[in-house]
Amino acid sequence: MPISNPQKTVLSSEMSCDGLNTVTVSFDAAPELDSTPSDILLIMDRSGSLAGVKMTQSKRSAQWLVQTVARASGDPAGKKILHGSHMAVMSFADEATTDTPLTDDAAVLNTAIDALSAEGRTNHTAAFHRAFTLLRQSAAPRRVIVMFTDGETTMGGDPMTWVDSIQADGIEIYCIGLTVNEAPLQAWASDPDSQYVAMAEDTPQLQAAFSRIAAEVVKAGALDVEIQEVLNPAFEIQSVSPPSHGSVVLVDSQTLQWTADAVGAAGPETASLSFVIRHINQVEGVKSVNQSISYSDRQKDTLVFPDPKVTVVCKGGGGPVIVESCPPAVSFQLEGCQDAAVTTIDTAIGGLGRIVQADILIQNVCPGKRIAVAAVLSEADAQGTEQARGLKTFLIPPQTGNTCQDVQLKCVSFVVPEALDTTGNTASLCNARSFSLRVLANYVDTDFACCDAQTAPPESPSNSEIFP
Repeated sequence: MPISNPQKTVLSSEMSCDGLNTVTVSFDAAPELDSTPSDILLIMDRSGSLAGVKMTQSKRSAQWLVQTVARASGDPAGKKILHGSHMAVMSFADEATTDTPLTDDAAVLNTAIDALSAEGRTNHTAAFHRAFTLLRQSAAPRRVIVMFTDGETTMGGDPMTWVDSIQADGIEIYCIGLTVNEAPLQAWASDPDSQYVAMAEDTPQLQAAFSRIAAEVVKAGALDVEIQEVLNPAFEIQSVSPPSHGSVVLVDSQTLQWTADAVGAAGPETASLSFVIRHINQVEGVKSVNQSISYSDRQKDTLVFPDPKVTVVCKGGGGPVIVESCPPAVSFQLEGCQDAAVTTIDTAIGGLGRIVQADILIQNVCPGKRIAVAAVLSEADAQGTEQARGLKTFLIPPQTGNTCQDVQLKCVSFVVPEALDTTGNTASLCNARSFSLRVLANYVDTDFACCDAQTAPPESPSNSEIFP
């Protein structure tokens, strides 16, 4: 099967009420070419308009496609096309030539591509005619043409006569265009155009165009993958590690979206994603980690992931106890009569984190009044949603001047572990992180008293303390 083995696991089956756990989602994918013999004909335009860097880059991209086909057929080295599949190279300008027969030898194909040189006009009709003659004799279960061109037809008549014959015979046509009108390629290619046509606006885009068509030709295990994970409301996402394929977006604190262009395009692959979750309420019990998880891809395949559960334990008497594990010891020996020894210990920095420190200036504070201050730190995730990172409160003694003055609150520090980094890579201090600090301040003391208050106002607090 192109896709298989959907897995969702948790690092630990038990966690505390505000504990952390690591969730891993994975699945396997393999190209269909590994199991479906195919005869693939690569047609290369070598007309004069391709001279220079265009020809150099197109030959490189074509050789990359050959290697992709070989690897997808089951040869990790990309040297042989296995399991009954074959490939041939044809080229055209004024006329079309068959540069190699159908072969399973990638070296033969690459040598023929490397020998191409650009000159002459553009005769697509001759190329399609010759391609039809070659592939109609093939007995392979699947027959494929990949046409690369950079120009309009300038001789040979309308190619559609042969295109119609090719498609009527059940042969698939993929088209790759470089700085050319897309409409003729859409007419020649099989449907849908989104799957069978790739365009490049300049030579740097050629590799991407060939790559996209290569994934289609070998029938990659999964294309345009999208997995959406929604956590049980009892959990929230703390951090996400970079996935093996594609990218991840945090939709909110309980939802992530994982996308990948192709998995299993150049051979069997396992796509995986890990993220850290935190339990966020004080209710014990056995709980499912996810509320829902959905999978979709271009081929409209389906995957059903397991529903892992964890046992949440809320221990009384002061909450969870976290113990830092001891580092491994390095043993060495002092020989008799030896009064010194030198040894080497390799270690890694653990518990990565940063310190945010701020100085706060509170303006126009009246004399003789205490001030209550709160500093609230938050961090913005990829969607701009703020995540709480810390709260500090202070009671500032009254200033003793005769007029209102500014009061400084210096060196207010917060510790922000990398485990809370919303960019996903918690093993590095190199990520840029975006924080916001809000300060709330108000007077504690006031001379206001209700009309029926019978008690005298409290004495002003001591002014002996001087705030730094």
